[in-house]
Amino acid sequence: MIIDDRLPCLKEQGTVVYGQCRSAPGQIVPSEFWVSLIEKAYAKVHNCYQALFSGYIDESLQDLTGLATEKRDIKLKELQTEPEKDALWSLLSGYMQNNSMMGCSADGITGKKVFLDEEDTGLIQGHAYAVLDLIELKDSRATNSHKSHRLVRLRNPWGKGEWRLEWSEDFERFKKLQEFFPMIQEYYKKKKQNSRYADDIEEYTLDNDDGTFLMRYKDWRTVMNNLYIAIDFEDKWFGLTCQDEFRQGQAGGLPLRMTEEQKKLYSTNP
Repeated sequence: MIIDDRLPCLKEQGTVVYGQCRSAPGQIVPSEFWVSLIEKAYAKVHNCYQALFSGYIDESLQDLTGLATEKRDIKLKELQTEPEKDALWSLLSGYMQNNSMMGCSADGITGKKVFLDEEDTGLIQGHAYAVLDLIELKDSRATNSHKSHRLVRLRNPWGKGEWRLEWSEDFERFKKLQEFFPMIQEYYKKKKQNSRYADDIEEYTLDNDDGTFLMRYKDWRTVMNNLYIAIDFEDKWFGLTCQDEFRQGQAGGLPLRMTEEQKKLYSTNP
């Protein structure tokens, strides 16, 4: 896809209308335009910017990466037993270790607030959130079987608007996060030491309304309904691509019934 670098801007403010580059604290970076240019190319693929409104995370990831994608429904009522909850956590951990990109969303009326036990969570229905990391902090005081706190790190692509309940940076809920923050820092220190892509690992910081936040795995399962994955298969997997085309006389597809009569009919179906 070939594009120029002319971008739609607001005349009075002189700022780009749509996607913009932001720094970690959520501030616009006026000297960077890669987000706006990728967005323009994607809009050109779909004929206009309006076509990019809403949609599904997995379809966008597939378009932009070429990876195989998968969508899973997350329903709390189907994860009642501890083995089922552990299995989903293990699945997510496996995807994360393979550098697969993930996103999630909550069902509902797009743009409306998400409530949990009649409390405003700070999240939005029908809105896409990126799954950045999974963190498990050991704690002998924990009442669960694995004696740990399982956390999901998410990002709101708007660069603002965060989770407000348990483990959030909200003033009234800050105590838990503050207590375990040194363990979170240690986790990212070790992660950087053991990664080939240390420079790409973004540490967790406090007091920044940058749209990045932590949620309990339990709350994440309760609030979110959809999980989207762009699967980056392990190196031991390989792909095979074949080039061919449908031509007259061989475009009938597979027979409905594998009888000789059907085989003969489908072999000549244009």
